[in-house]
Amino acid sequence: MYVELTETGSGKLEELEVMLAEMDHQVLSAFTKEELKPFSQLMNKLILQFKEDI
Repeated sequence: MYVELTETGSGKLEELEVMLAEMDHQVLSAFTKEELKPFSQLMNKLILQFKEDI
């Protein structure tokens, strides 16, 4: 079975990517550059933990 993304679906995906980028910017703008490094490290640790649990 083959699944293909339609042109409409591709457009929706692009809209979603723009929305996610805007959300990322809003969330990350609350942190200073000094805070972002440990925040990023902790988020990566959390992501790895979830991957191990799956």
